Amino acid sequence: MQMDNIKVKNLQNVSLEDHYKTGQHSLADDFYRPVLANTVKYDRLSGYFRTSVSSLMREEYIDLAKQGGKIRIICSHKLDNADITEIQTGYELKEKISELFHHSIEQTLEEPWGEEAVGIFAALIAHNCLEVKISVLREGDGFVHDKIGLFYDELGNTVSYIGSINETTAGWNINHESFSVFQSWDNGNKWIHAHASQFENTWENI
Repeated sequence: MQMDNIKVKNLQNVSLEDHYKTGQHSLADDFYRPVLANTVKYDRLSGYFRTSVSSLMREEYIDLAKQGGKIRIICSHKLDNADITEIQTGYELKEKISELFHHSIEQTLEEPWGEEAVGIFAALIAHNCLEVKISVLREGDGFVHDKIGLFYDELGNTVSYIGSINETTAGWNINHESFSVFQSWDNGNKWIHAHASQFENTWENI
């Protein structure tokens, strides 16, 4: 691939609003997909997480992985069996990557067998693009229900959001949700720093 063909990831290329709401916006098409397409790192704290969300952002996830991007997800202990299987499969493959992945990341993620065998998320884990941590609290303490996300581009720009939305297909495409958005180049740094600190503190203490 020639360097001239690589598009610079710049979050300022995305026209963003301060607030998004189901019924007024397509949350995935108007926000998630264009922002993710201009991201090199995505941190997500979510009460619920379903690997099926990759079906909405397949091209964006693959592009992020090809360019060496990173995704970190923190979710609660309430996962279904399919999600647990994909995550476990991904980490098993990560341990055996020298044996199981002899092709390039493009082949692994784009060929039908790769998607069918391990799922997009499992492939991303295996290729060191995705890390998932599951927060399990003691009985009676409740569970993680915060919902924030942070996107970073290669130019030092950051976008964060906070609201009701979980990292699920239903959250991004079906449920009635809303969230507020903050941009580092538009007086959003106070909130961005707070969101980043919350994510990092949670990540380090799991």
